[in-house]
Amino acid sequence: MKSGPWAGMTWLDWAILVLVLSCAVRGFLRGTVAQVFVVLGLLTGAVGGSWVYGWVAEQWRGAEPALVLYFLRWVVAILSGLAIVALFQWWGQRLGEAVKSGPLAWLDRGVGLAVGAVVGIAVSALAMMVAMTVHPLHAAGEAVARARLATPLMQGGAQACSRSGRLLPGGMWLKQRFLKAEKRARAARMESIR
Repeated sequence: MKSGPWAGMTWLDWAILVLVLSCAVRGFLRGTVAQVFVVLGLLTGAVGGSWVYGWVAEQWRGAEPALVLYFLRWVVAILSGLAIVALFQWWGQRLGEAVKSGPLAWLDRGVGLAVGAVVGIAVSALAMMVAMTVHPLHAAGEAVARARLATPLMQGGAQACSRSGRLLPGGMWLKQRFLKAEKRARAARMESIR
């Protein structure tokens, strides 16, 4: 029987580690400024897109054909959110190039490594949570239940959501989803041990 920190790692644990490492390397190459603007763009795009969705819904209330307009409402909201994301990404790229050509390039890259790792961890945690909320559990959910890193990732996601719950729209809702997914992963792991 193998012992040590790598013992008992599943293929999903290794995939998580590779994802976090690749995001960290990408953050190092892109730099902090570009990374932060991309994340801000994603958050602002989501908020802006949801606002546009509500505004369009209000403007088109009672219009016919309702099904076509419902679909178009989603298209308009998604396109407006993507436009916001693209704008922030463009700003980040321009500012990142300016920082990289200056004396603080080493700091930009070093902190970019950490920011990239955090982004990789957040993406992994969200993927684990989504896999555990699918009913019934399929192969992906069962793999998450067996993975050693899944439960700590979901706990960290719940803690991050509770800390940012007042600032992030839907943060408390997301925290509840993380806690529910973690509980389900623990139950599935206990069931597989029996």
